[in-house]
Formats: sequence, structure tokens, C-alpha cells
Amino acid sequence: MIRGLTIFIFGALFTVYFFFSFGTVEQTSVILTIATFLFATFTGFFTARQGARYTEIRNEIANFDGHMSALYRNFTHLGAPAMKKASTIIANHYNAVLKHGGWDYPFTRKTTTLTDLHTLLGSLKTKASANVVMVESIEYIINSLQQLQVSRKKMINLRLERIPEYQWALIVVLGLILLLTVSAVPTVHAVIPSILKAAFGTSILIVIVLLWEFDNLKFFEEGIGRQSAQDILDILKGKK
Repeated sequence: MIRGLTIFIFGALFTVYFFFSFGTVEQTSVILTIATFLFATFTGFFTARQGARYTEIRNEIANFDGHMSALYRNFTHLGAPAMKKASTIIANHYNAVLKHGGWDYPFTRKTTTLTDLHTLLGSLKTKASANVVMVESIEYIINSLQQLQVSRKKMINLRLERIPEYQWALIVVLGLILLLTVSAVPTVHAVIPSILKAAFGTSILIVIVLLWEFDNLKFFEEGIGRQSAQDILDILKGKK
């Protein structure tokens, strides 16, 4: 998507800059300098924050899915019926992620994954009193469920840490100012200058697009989130 969008924007800007003039350099040089500084400062700050947020959520997804995988494997010590029920509960959770294309789908709607696992575990406690391995497995499952609750809460909070609308407005305005001032550099019928202007203008727009994708975590839904969910389902099916 990004590659195609970049090529399209570059081609459109090159065509416009090659055939049309929008002013003179003298009129816009000061504005260009100031706008470039402010745009680089703000987008750099927001990109760094959203990149850190992306990393934190990625780590929490790995933590959540790791505990879910370990929890399922510990249910294998509690008998085939318990393992089958746990597998169904966990599979429903991750099938929803794949079906709706979002790692956060189960966290933005009412789900009963953790509640159902607690209920299942509660129904098995009395059957495990005479078996050391089963007792230790239940203790580990309880600990995993606690960690899953913590990870869930962290992911919900991180998901809400979006760039506010007024800050988005500032970034867009600065981007437009940059694009307009760059457009004022005369390059009619000059191939190389038109290419340079188009490349610069494309970079401005792509920076805004990438920041938007970071803010909405679009990299993750199609990458790590889906792949991690599929990995858990493969474990449930015995493929891994």
C-alpha cells in the first residue's frame, strides 16, 4: 500500500511541478525554513512516541500470547476433556482476531475468554488434589491468568494513547505549508528540479501517512498481531 501510494504521489507531483509554476523562491524562502524546522520537530517527536507505543504493544502481545500458549499446554496435564475445552475457548479468541483483522478486537468488545478459563479451572480444582503435577499445573494456570489480566489492561491503555486531534491539525497545516512553499520554487520544463521537488513533496506526505499508520497501529494488525494469533491456532491444532 505504502509503495503504491508513494509512486502515485510522486508521479502526480512531478507532473504538476513540471508543467506549472506557483510563485518565486524569494517570496517563500523564510516560510519554507521555519515550516521545515517545525514540521521536522513535531513529526519527529510524535513518531518517536508512537514508535515506542508500537514496541510496547508488540511486547505485550508477545507476553499475552506466550502466557496463553503456556496456559493451554498446562491444561494438557488436567485431562483430555479439560484440554479440549480450553482449546475451544482459546481458539474462539484468536479466530475472532483473524476474522476481524485486528489484534485489539477482543479488547474493544465484551468477551468472556478469561472468564471462561477461570470457570473451567474452577470446575477442575477438586479433581486435582491428589496429583502433584496437576496441582502445580493449576497454580501455573492461575498465575498465567493473572498475567493475562495485567497484559490486557496495559494493551487497552496503550491503544488509547493516540495523537490528539488538535495536534494532528498542527501537523497537517505545517505539512501543507511545506508543500505549498516547495511548490513555489520555479521548475517549469526542468526535469531534474521537478524530480527533486516531487521527491521532497512525496516525502512530506508519506511522513504524515506513516505517522497516521503508527497512530492507528496499522503495521501491527496486518503483521505481528495476525501472525501471532495464527501461531497460537497452529499450536492448538498440533502443528507446532
